[in-house]
Amino acid sequence: MPITVTTSPAERPIDAYQVVDNMRLDDYDVTDLRSRIDEAVDHVEEQLGRALITRTVKWTLDSFTSDTLEPPYPPLQSVSEIRYLDTDGSWQVLDSSKYRVDSVSSPGRITPAYGETWPSTRSATGAVEVTMVIGYGKATAVPASIKRALLLLVGQWYEFREEVVVGAAVNQLPRAVDALLAPYRMLKM
Repeated sequence: MPITVTTSPAERPIDAYQVVDNMRLDDYDVTDLRSRIDEAVDHVEEQLGRALITRTVKWTLDSFTSDTLEPPYPPLQSVSEIRYLDTDGSWQVLDSSKYRVDSVSSPGRITPAYGETWPSTRSATGAVEVTMVIGYGKATAVPASIKRALLLLVGQWYEFREEVVVGAAVNQLPRAVDALLAPYRMLKM
């Protein structure tokens, strides 16, 4: 079930100036901070199994596997198009009246409309493509605790750039990031 980003997010949930303010930095490398933000966002999205900022993606399936499709990386905002490879080997676009999109549930769901069933597909790899918009929206829509976790991560990674700090007492860092992210983590079934 590969996901391909077709339209990248237009912004990040936090910016370098928020990090500077949070860390109370006087002297900093903005390019390095932006790089750490990108790394932290990628890490948090992977840990949560969620998309933070709006983007358009193509989700590829080998078939309509069940009556309910649960796209990965919620929140699901909308479905732009569902294409499938019919039994004759031709690509078809499924009319949007033939399916329903539940963007309120998390994860979102796509089901056949009342009285409808998914069409038959050719037995082939990647026979179904769902183009959809996912993410919370703009940076202002990302939950505050996720943004706080990102600020903590970026600060930690900026301050401690190595895996091991030599000459310092060994102490485990507080689990604040885990606690902030826990309510948003998608459980793997």
